[in-house]
Amino acid sequence: MRFILIASLVTTVLVTIGCSTPKGTLPSEKAASIQLMHDESMPMFIERHPEIRELVAKSYGYALLSRDNLTIWFAGFGGGYGVAVENSTGKRTYLKDAHINLDLGFDFRDYRSLLIFNNALAFKNYLTGSWDCGVNAEVALTSRDRWFEDSAENTFLNGVTYYEFTDSGGALRLGLPLYNVTPWTELNALPAPAAK
Repeated sequence: MRFILIASLVTTVLVTIGCSTPKGTLPSEKAASIQLMHDESMPMFIERHPEIRELVAKSYGYALLSRDNLTIWFAGFGGGYGVAVENSTGKRTYLKDAHINLDLGFDFRDYRSLLIFNNALAFKNYLTGSWDCGVNAEVALTSRDRWFEDSAENTFLNGVTYYEFTDSGGALRLGLPLYNVTPWTELNALPAPAAK
């Protein structure tokens, strides 16, 4: 019985980790997958919170991430990927994400995070790979076709406005997440895409 429990846990962990990476094997394919995620997710944020359009336009820059999370008993973990955009130059920095949580409740979901940076210092500090702690309370039961969600999270990064929505999965939790976002060196070494 213990073996079955451990095997199930390991399988679930591997599935979660596998879902936390962009599609593709080549760096160019992964970068294209991240860009597609960005292009599909931003309209979803604006649909839920129309004020985001103006906040992003007036900001120094923003970061949009796709994250997966799994909570088992009182602890959770996950990973993800995304892109940060500097508004003045249009420069894109691809990102990797890893996070752990101290949770009460359950959580198995794929969700999107949008961070809007009010100034250059906040934006540049975020790209240094430093850890960020948040406080999260959430009820969510969603799918791509139908969603119910009530989510609130405060981040301890200064000069940052934070939004989140669940793309698929479910959660009923009170958590203390700890995020570590680092630039994805392999993808950031690619030539910048040609301007449209």
